[in-house]
Amino acid sequence: MSDDNKPRLWGIGTGPGEPELLTLKAHRLIMEADIVFAPKARVKGDSLALDIVKGADLKDIPYREIEFPMITDKQTLRYKWDAAAQYVIDQLGENKTGVFITLGDPGIYSTWTYLQQALDRKESNLKTGTVPGISTMNAAAAALGQPLLTGNEKLALLPLPGDLYELKTYIQLFDTLVIYKVASRLEELTVLLKQWGLAEQAALIHRVGLREEKIFPILTGLQQKSDGYLSTVIIRCRKSSKQGVSI
Repeated sequence: MSDDNKPRLWGIGTGPGEPELLTLKAHRLIMEADIVFAPKARVKGDSLALDIVKGADLKDIPYREIEFPMITDKQTLRYKWDAAAQYVIDQLGENKTGVFITLGDPGIYSTWTYLQQALDRKESNLKTGTVPGISTMNAAAAALGQPLLTGNEKLALLPLPGDLYELKTYIQLFDTLVIYKVASRLEELTVLLKQWGLAEQAALIHRVGLREEKIFPILTGLQQKSDGYLSTVIIRCRKSSKQGVSI
């Protein structure tokens, strides 16, 4: 229960996949929660965040799954978020404490951000707070055994752009480039990086921290049908420029 007898909801990052990367604070708040809300992309699908939590000796938690479809229509998405917010408010009632678990860090491309905004629109007496989690890019760099940055180097994190040639600007400005949301366009990205002579300075980490984790230190070593879903690409741009790679 909340200390002040009012409903409370925490947005909690579960990390990228490995249950042992769940923070102590996240573990405690989940254990203390009356309800754990877990997002999933499809009604009949599974929640990866919930799987992580269950793997951290938290298997008997009272949970509710909420669908957040992977669509781009803004009107439909807003309706879904508003409906999810009302569901959370109704479930927590007047004095329950809940947590909303999400992959990685809740401040980086997270459904928590949209749910929190929808809750604010409801103007209820529900209080919200955020607990950071280990991000996918940190876990991916650790899996590679390489730092993301040293000294005064600069880093850019971005979703794969619609126009891949936009990457030229980032490659020229930053020392390390981390790319999320590669999905079905992995082959297209790999072909372009090969053309630019950057494939051997780029690594792919697929489903880091999960059972299906695969690490490709260079993109030229990719399997023919490698999956880009839940994959992270790290490009070492400064190393490329020092070697005289031209794009």
